[in-house]
Amino acid sequence: MSCVVMVSVAAALAIGTSTVAFLDLLPGGNRGGGGDAAAPSGDTGESPPAQAEPSVPTVPERFTGTWQGGIVQSGGFPNGELTLVLKAGKKGATVARMTYSALGTACYAKGELVSAGEKKLVLKETTDTSRGSSGVLCTGEPATVTLTAVSADRLRYASDDDKGGRPTADLRRAD
Repeated sequence: MSCVVMVSVAAALAIGTSTVAFLDLLPGGNRGGGGDAAAPSGDTGESPPAQAEPSVPTVPERFTGTWQGGIVQSGGFPNGELTLVLKAGKKGATVARMTYSALGTACYAKGELVSAGEKKLVLKETTDTSRGSSGVLCTGEPATVTLTAVSADRLRYASDDDKGGRPTADLRRAD
């Protein structure tokens, strides 16, 4: 939602795409059907459906606190830092405040609790206008954010914000 979109990301994507296209033309690349295509195996690569995690009515205590980490866009491009403050709350309540920082710009967002489990939270992220205006590099798009507990001091952050590059982050407890 409020992730920072940088011009440098577009340049990096252009360079990366050109490099991939060039490497595909080299001997052994897959252009023109001359590559080493492996015969299909019986495995489709799909995982069996995961069992749904039992829901809980509020944010579990293990999630509350301040979390920080570097943001990475799809394609592996770094995109600033995220500070996430989570508090207790029920479904529908604002339980998160997020600050995305990059290139001297700050983007502010808030997260409403959509669902909670012992190891996973799902938030609806929107711009947090109560904290001042966000910078011109902020997308301003609503997004779904998933937070997964990796350990007592680590969370995995994932957003479906397409304009923000579908960012992810490994967050560490900062308090």
